[in-house]
Amino acid sequence: SSSDPCQCHFQAACTCDATMQFMDCIADACHSGKCDCHALQFKHACLVMSETCPKLTMECSPEKAVCVADRESMLHARSQTTEETYEDLMHLKEEKCRLEAAEEDGWLNTKKQLADVNNEIQKHMHILSKRCEKRPEMHCEKHFEEWHLSNCKVEEAKSASRRTLPYFATLLLMGALPAAFF
Repeated sequence: SSSDPCQCHFQAACTCDATMQFMDCIADACHSGKCDCHALQFKHACLVMSETCPKLTMECSPEKAVCVADRESMLHARSQTTEETYEDLMHLKEEKCRLEAAEEDGWLNTKKQLADVNNEIQKHMHILSKRCEKRPEMHCEKHFEEWHLSNCKVEEAKSASRRTLPYFATLLLMGALPAAFF
């Protein structure tokens, strides 16, 4: 924002971080009580940002704006090898834990940075899930290599058991299985 607390300017590249900084300015201006903001001002600004930056996926409501994904960074992340994704996650975990400690120590302005880091972590974890890869532990008080296994194998097993159930039921209905089987 400039010297006028009721004016916000977007002059940066279309990234989630730059877009959220602009939306933070809008929120601050509207919550200051000094600016003439209508009830849907925030949502309108978010929708305009979504049109201005079509490579971003924005979720807009009257109270909240979320940059869900920067499509280019998602494409880059998808092109990474699993090992590169793990390496990124290890660095993101270090940053997350550093920011959590800073927040506990009372440092200002850590919430937004922590939210950005957590958003990146979620993107990477989602990619690992889609690849049916194990996911690392991201809690600060636990080891990175305490793996969470993918649900892919479990889902396959469930769907396989559903496929065999109708055949078994058909055999039972046709009387093909002796009563002693049960």
